Amino acid sequence: MKCYNLNGPYCTLGHFSGTPTNSDCLSCKDYDGVSRGLGDDITRALRKMKLENVGEKLSASFKSNCGCAKRRKQWNELFPHESED
Repeated sequence: MKCYNLNGPYCTLGHFSGTPTNSDCLSCKDYDGVSRGLGDDITRALRKMKLENVGEKLSASFKSNCGCAKRRKQWNELFPHESED
């Protein structure tokens, strides 16, 4: 799997000091590539409905972390897509 934000070993968004590991990419809230599981599918659906940042905006008003990236990673691990490798 490859994130579309990677240019060789470098993150074009500058995350993880510009050179993320595979583990970094798995936990990145801005991952944009082939869907890895249910977490990515839900994130894409929320983006299409323009609802992606609702949790972040609400959590900012309450000064807490929404946990979206963590939840996305957990759902990808619990319900992964079959690998084509």
